[in-house]
Amino acid sequence: MKPVVSPQVVYTEIGFDLWSQQSEPFRALHRHNELEIGVTECGLIRAMFGHERVDLPPGRMVVFWAITPHGPVEVTPGTRVHSMFIPLTWVLQWQLPENLLHPLLNGRVILDEERADPCTDTALLKHWSALMREKSPETRRIVLLEVEARLRRLARDWPGPAAADTPAVVPAGVTGHARHFEMMARHIAVHYRQPLSVPEVAAAVGLHPVYAMRVFRKYSGMTIQDAITQHRISHAQRLMATTDEKTLSIATQSGFGSVCRFYQAFKKITGQTPKACATALRGKV
Repeated sequence: MKPVVSPQVVYTEIGFDLWSQQSEPFRALHRHNELEIGVTECGLIRAMFGHERVDLPPGRMVVFWAITPHGPVEVTPGTRVHSMFIPLTWVLQWQLPENLLHPLLNGRVILDEERADPCTDTALLKHWSALMREKSPETRRIVLLEVEARLRRLARDWPGPAAADTPAVVPAGVTGHARHFEMMARHIAVHYRQPLSVPEVAAAVGLHPVYAMRVFRKYSGMTIQDAITQHRISHAQRLMATTDEKTLSIATQSGFGSVCRFYQAFKKITGQTPKACATALRGKV
């Protein structure tokens, strides 16, 4: 997840970043168009990825395409994380095995097992950080080659997604406002392709619309309608990366009632037109 509190910027260029940071929860779900690789060095992060609530314990590498709205909702004191962000078009050029690439492009969050051979993932991220501090084209290339190799090892060993990928229920230990927020986030993530309004989201979790909007903004930093739109744009980008569907079909399948509304929302959120995004994604596959 993008830096939140006093990050140490190890390296950055357009779309390619490496951060080490002391992490605290922040009240804003966010999205970006890079592949994100992260590992918690110490502490625990409990994060939302669309409708999924995932614990990120120390030493386990997480990999996901960050167009899905995501962010930490709980962080234990003193938690430290290391994160790398790589432009998706670069990743597509690597032509990774389909058993890994297909789930990533379809919104899957992959949480690997803790590893010690040939080294821990915490040590690996620190190693990349040390190399990137040299800020030379050669070390940058070395890091990218090592990242590709690590993802190929993950593809070799990962058992693949579960047969059924249904949203889990909100854990019983989550109470109060946090529980209401997670229930709404899950409902939006499951139903965003359907006509969906703020009152409908509130009613689905038994809340008054005004109260629902207040709670959702407190925990996400955005409105309920903004969250719905973000999910729809994320779905559209996944279709662009994985299919040859036309713009009208993509807009409809993503939950937009009109192509005009789709164009406006897409340009506002991504900074480019649907055509430009589709060309960039499909041209690199």
